Amino acid sequence: MNIFDYFNYFSYEQIKSKKFVSGYIDFLHPNLTFNPKKYNLAIITINTQTENKILSIKNILYQLHAHFNKSFKIIDLGEIKKGSTFSDILFATRDICEFLFQNNIIPIIITDNSYIPYSIYLAYEQINKAITICNADYTFFPSKKQQHFLPQILSRKNHTLFNYVQLALQNFYTEKEHIQFFLNKFYDIVRLGEIHANIKKTEPFIRDSDVCILNSTVLSNEYIQEYNIISPSGLSHNEICQISKYAGISDKISCFCLYISPHTNISNMTFAQILWHFIEGYSSRINDYPILSPKKLIQYHVEISKQTFINFYKSPFSERWWFEIPIPKTNFKKKWLVACDEQDYIDATNGHIPDKWYKYLKKVF
Repeated sequence: MNIFDYFNYFSYEQIKSKKFVSGYIDFLHPNLTFNPKKYNLAIITINTQTENKILSIKNILYQLHAHFNKSFKIIDLGEIKKGSTFSDILFATRDICEFLFQNNIIPIIITDNSYIPYSIYLAYEQINKAITICNADYTFFPSKKQQHFLPQILSRKNHTLFNYVQLALQNFYTEKEHIQFFLNKFYDIVRLGEIHANIKKTEPFIRDSDVCILNSTVLSNEYIQEYNIISPSGLSHNEICQISKYAGISDKISCFCLYISPHTNISNMTFAQILWHFIEGYSSRINDYPILSPKKLIQYHVEISKQTFINFYKSPFSERWWFEIPIPKTNFKKKWLVACDEQDYIDATNGHIPDKWYKYLKKVF
């Protein structure tokens, strides 16, 4: 594919320096020889209503100081051309993401349209990869009556969506039937109160995901159009930046999407810092499981009863934990490790089966 055909170029007029994020970035333009093997991350802008805001966010991001732990390269591809219809944007996004996935480049997508993650999902369909999506938002929208990416994904029939994780769900904005629908599918929900109590609870769920989507509407003091209010509840600035960093550190995350509501009243600096934390997290990747062989992890065999045992694994490099799910005779790989935390291991040693282990067992039997 000719990547130049899809984009309007982003012009960055500030001084580039290795002291700043801009020093790690090349900007797509006609005189650039684009070699995909050169890049690790690609920043893509998809504007439908808030072009000036997103441009301002990128200009702020590129002037932030870089405290990165390794050498890597980012390409700013610019803004996807609008085309004659919105479907043109969706299919262009799909094609671009597919191209980037095939070249092991992680897309960082900044958009003001809530349908864009559907295009990301279609790109994974194209490469036939089953994925887990982690979405941080105040509620979820499984009904086709609502203008959102999720019902479009749920309507697909090829089962590319293996798991879905909802972070920071707020019960009072969510229909009871929708929550039960998700629980019946063995999807994961981490409620806002649980995150406030312990932000680290989100890390294993993000670590097991392929796509991380952060919505501006998950933030406290953000305008929620559905209720015509500024919500007093939601994630704090520090919490969403920590979640963004967890996504960057995760060895499995292969796409990051920041959705900025056209009605947002959150500052551009907040969004720039969210993006900075993802990039900073990426620079700290350790590349333990699933890239590292389970043989190089520390194994703990826990017998909960005479009939039940769980194998836990701990990375000697990052001290992160996984447990093993027994696999039936299918085409699955022999060992399937699911991210967990140390508390799951402690619960098992005390004779309690972790809820997450039981839920994932139900997924394969």
